[in-house]
Formats: sequence, structure tokens, C-alpha cells
Amino acid sequence: MATAIVSLICIGVILSGGMILAQSAIVSADHIFDNWKIMEKRITDNVNTIISATGVTDNGAAGLEVNVRNTGQRALGNFPDWDVIVQYYSAPGNVYIKKLTYTTGTSPGNDEWAVNTIQWNGAAEVYQINILDPLEDMKLQVKPNPGVVSGETIIIRISTNNGVTTSIQYTK
Repeated sequence: MATAIVSLICIGVILSGGMILAQSAIVSADHIFDNWKIMEKRITDNVNTIISATGVTDNGAAGLEVNVRNTGQRALGNFPDWDVIVQYYSAPGNVYIKKLTYTTGTSPGNDEWAVNTIQWNGAAEVYQINILDPLEDMKLQVKPNPGVVSGETIIIRISTNNGVTTSIQYTK
């Protein structure tokens, strides 16, 4: 009789352990599935995000105006989370690599960048103001300090908040 009680207790402990192990496996699988969905959304966002720097205009003391086109399928915003990095020579032997700071308005200060305009087919946007929708063009005003000297090349790299990048070179 004593062995029967001990056997029942052992079977109960084994069953409880098996149930706890099964529950832990189910919870772990649920966490993996949730994280998989998050990763899949992030990858889909990146695949649907395509930007292209299409040109640079020298605006003198105001800095450089960079044209960026959204050729992807995703509307883009959150401009303060974007990165604009410039690499250039200001004078012989002085190389600069800087991450410019985002500012609101259309006239950035030294080592700042701002969204100047967003347009669709050359006209001001009317749908989702301050969002770069697919096939819209955005003009960024960048102002590195010190400025780029004549005859030197600047590389401007632009990265969206989800890590998709474009770059353009401009020789002043």
C-alpha cells in the first residue's frame, strides 16, 4: 500500500512536470510567432520603401537643395527620425563627415537640414500634408558648415526612419 501511494505521488509529479513543460513550450512558441509577425512587418515596410535622390541645387549661402523622390509603395513621414549625413572637403586636406540635425521650417541653420517642400507633379501636395507619399518629390535644404568649396565634391546620404537609404554626389 505504501508503494502505491509513493507511485501515485511520483506519477502526479511527472504529469505536473510534463504539463508545465508543455505550457512553457506553448508560451515560447507564441512569443516566437509574435516576434515573427513583427519582423515580417518590418521587412515588408523595408521592401516597400524606396527613395531616390534625383538632384542637387546650390542655393549659395542657404546651402544645398536635395531632391528626393519616393518611388516605393509606402508613405513616409517622421522626418525627425531620418538621418542626413554629409561627407565633403571644405579646403585642401580638411575632410568633414557630419550627421546633420533635423529642424522644422525651411531655413536650416549651420549643420542642419529641413524639409523645404513636398510636391506631386510639380504642384504643392494636397493629400496627407507633410507626408512623402509614393511618387511625390521632396526638396531637402541641407546646410553643412563650413560650406563646400568650389571644385570639391560632397556626398549626401539620406536614411529613412526604417533604415532605407539613398545617396547622391554633387560637385560644386
